[in-house]
Amino acid sequence: MMSPDIAQQAKRVLDLGDPQGLEIVVARLRGAGAELDELICDVLVPVQADVGRRWAEAQWTVAEEHQATKVVAGLLMMLADEPGTDDGPHVVVCCADREGHTLAARMIATLLKARDLRVTLVESTTNPADLRGLLERERPLAVALSCSQTSRLPGARDSVRAAHTAGVPVLMGGRGTGEAGRWAMAIGADGWATGPDDGSGVLREWDAATPDLVDPQPSVEAEALREDTDLRRVVVGGNANAYMRGDAKAMQWARAEVERLVEHLAIAMDVADATVLVEHVGWLRRVLAFRGHDPRTVPAALDDLGAALPRGGTAPAFVRAARASVR
Repeated sequence: MMSPDIAQQAKRVLDLGDPQGLEIVVARLRGAGAELDELICDVLVPVQADVGRRWAEAQWTVAEEHQATKVVAGLLMMLADEPGTDDGPHVVVCCADREGHTLAARMIATLLKARDLRVTLVESTTNPADLRGLLERERPLAVALSCSQTSRLPGARDSVRAAHTAGVPVLMGGRGTGEAGRWAMAIGADGWATGPDDGSGVLREWDAATPDLVDPQPSVEAEALREDTDLRRVVVGGNANAYMRGDAKAMQWARAEVERLVEHLAIAMDVADATVLVEHVGWLRRVLAFRGHDPRTVPAALDDLGAALPRGGTAPAFVRAARASVR
């Protein structure tokens, strides 16, 4: 494993406002004989995480974040220029439906190809119907599905169902899959991996014996919440507005983020784990605070949400857990 100092050096290049300087860092490491895994996992992955942190903390605009991501993607393309095998087990690598962060899937594809797996990379997000059609034509061993955000778990669930309909098992990975992959397994994934070695090991096990495919039943309560437009209006138009700050654009953005509390509550119910909502609430409070909004914005929205929910079910308890986390 490469020294953590290398990743820090790469991040310092970002501090100087020169994302292109990453090219120099990676070229030097490559010239010194660094392995592909080291360059991706120990340099590009932590650098990209730092790019996301800078946006979250309002240090960078969306345009600056996209520019840095473009540089990282270009470096990955340079590292992925080695030809792959035509003989290994065939894996389709893609993102969850409606997942906008495709860089992680490209990293996965590159690392799996280096482990003598035959990889088909779907470069952009793929809707479930198109994914099913691709799988029925290609008949791969498995789908390696990237899910970078918990907000994309519903799309990931739809992708899993599409793959299962085509008779193909799904291996999931990414920050949106939860601790030890518990959210991935809750939405029907057949396996979960922490990294390329773990993932390639699972895939080779499946090459010897395909797992049984089981789809979990959707949460009726969660779907009812998603269809309740009045609930969203209560959350957006309630007491949280008094604590939002900024011009019309800033207020519009903040209201849209607060409205998504309802969707994250539904996702928490999909996977039967309040942690989804609790973690999102913590993230949202920090992001809003970095943009000048009053810290009381999120607690106020949760109070309105809790008061508007129907009695019974698991939703009120999940909201209480989230509210307790931001006292």
